[in-house]
Formats: sequence, C-alpha cells, structure tokens
Amino acid sequence: MSIFNFLTLVGGLALTLYGMNVMGNGLTRTSGGKLGTYLVKLSKFELSQEDSQKISILLHSIGDIERMSDHSVELARSAKEMSDKGMSFSGSARKEMQVFSDALRDIVTRTSKVFETEDIELVRTVEPLEQVIDDLNAKIKLNHVERLKNGECTIEMGFVLSDITTCYERIADHCSNLAVCQIQVHKGEYDTHEYLQAVKRKNEVFDREKEKFAAVYNLA
Repeated sequence: MSIFNFLTLVGGLALTLYGMNVMGNGLTRTSGGKLGTYLVKLSKFELSQEDSQKISILLHSIGDIERMSDHSVELARSAKEMSDKGMSFSGSARKEMQVFSDALRDIVTRTSKVFETEDIELVRTVEPLEQVIDDLNAKIKLNHVERLKNGECTIEMGFVLSDITTCYERIADHCSNLAVCQIQVHKGEYDTHEYLQAVKRKNEVFDREKEKFAAVYNLA
C-alpha cells in the first residue's frame, strides 16, 4: 500500500494530525519549551474569570496536544513501513479501518470545535464517542485474530495494524481529556478520573449518545 493510498484511507484525519505535529514542534522551537511556565506566570496576575479559565484550560491541555502530535508521527511511520514493505490491508480490514478513521475524524473535529467555541453541550458528546472508539479498537483486533486464523492476514501486518489502532485509541483518549478539561474548568473541578467515572454511572444521556454513535460507526 502506498503512502498516498494510506492517506486516502484515513482521509483528512492523517493530514490534520500531521499538521498538529508540525504545529507542536514549531511551538516547542519558538517557545523553548517554556509555554507552560509563561502561562503559570501569567496566571499570577489579576485576571478576569474568563481569562483565568482560559489559562487553566491551556495549562491542562498542553500535554494532551503534545501527545496527540507524537501519535501523528507514529501513524506516519506506520504508513511509511507499509509503503516500504509493499504491505496492504485485506478488504475486510480496509472497511473496518475506514469506519474507525471516520469515528476518529469525528472526535478530533468535535474536540477542535470545543476548543474554539467552548460549547459545553458539544463537550458532552465527546466521551460517549471515545467509548465507542475503544469498542471499535477491541473489535478490530479480535477480527484480525480471526483473519489470521483463516489465513487472510499475516502476523507482520497485524503488528502494523495494532500500532495504528493503538494510536487511534490514544488520540481519542486525549480528545476526551481535552473535552473533560473544558467542563472541569467551568466547574472548578480537576479530578479527571473521578469525573469520567461519575459521567458513566447511571447516566441516561451518556448511554443515548453512545448508542447513537455505535449505530453510526458500526463494523457489521
């Protein structure tokens, strides 16, 4: 599979993530790794509540954005490996990865819009989608094992597939962190794990959103 075909498979997502990596590296070079320090110093001044919240969001988000750019590099390496070795997905794997890529593109887009608009209602759709992406990752890996048993795929291709799907899942995790940060800052709460556990417990809205996304991003 050529790099062009791989990028076609993941669509605008790969280009978006590559752009994030370039942007992240650029920020590191120009700021000398001192962006967080600058924001901390800035937070010590007398600020409006709105400005204070924005600084808090940025401070909590720097690490997640940096990690997402790292995963974009890993995706590029996987694409190059497939191209160099003449590897390609089977027909069924290609279809599954298209669904997975669409789901990841959706969560990245939603998270980007949340960052731009601070739309709390949109924030609440990110975590249910992240859960669906977790389920997709697990299902695709199980399906690969079945294809391997049937001689439809190779162990080597499985390693590459696992690298790609793991990157996808981790990018979605960081999107969830970024979205949750928006809610927590507005509420003045910062325990991400506790918040996520509370959201998932007996939450009909969460369950409805998850079911909706599961129907859209269905491997069947």
